[in-house]
Amino acid sequence: AGAVVEISKVSTNSITTKLLSSNKIHTSSKTLFSKIYSDLLINNQKWNNYTPNFEDIFHGLEILAGLFTQDNAAPEFKPIYKYFTTVKDDYQQFDPYKMDITLSLAFSDLLKIITDSIESYSALPVTNWYQDFFLNLSKHYNLDIFNLNYDNLFEKIFENYNDGFENSKDNGTYIE
Repeated sequence: AGAVVEISKVSTNSITTKLLSSNKIHTSSKTLFSKIYSDLLINNQKWNNYTPNFEDIFHGLEILAGLFTQDNAAPEFKPIYKYFTTVKDDYQQFDPYKMDITLSLAFSDLLKIITDSIESYSALPVTNWYQDFFLNLSKHYNLDIFNLNYDNLFEKIFENYNDGFENSKDNGTYIE
């Protein structure tokens, strides 16, 4: 949350597909991502239009990390739901305290896929049609638009803007 995807080939679906099929991530991460995705899909079949995405998988990782918090952790680090539930047996294989650092690797791999996806479009120059879209539209139509979404289409109208995010790659461009 917080990053915005402009009009591009990057989408929730494309990031999810990369996450589930990438050969550049750890095998244990891919197995965990597939398990979370599959469980979400199977357990939500009554919702015909529901398809899990990378954000759902990320949330699943967060919940698992909380459930795998050590019992002797200080109360401020232990989520309250840990007192009321346990991890399903088929997720015990991913416990970072019993095997390797699976959850840590999974978070790292997921964030790498997201970062690479964002950077695939963030350094591209803004196209004129995109930058002037609403300006040109307003010449032909009376626009009355109000949006509380995290959309940044309006930022693209202005030549200079700062979305608050820096590219994580050394050779990335950053507009101040």
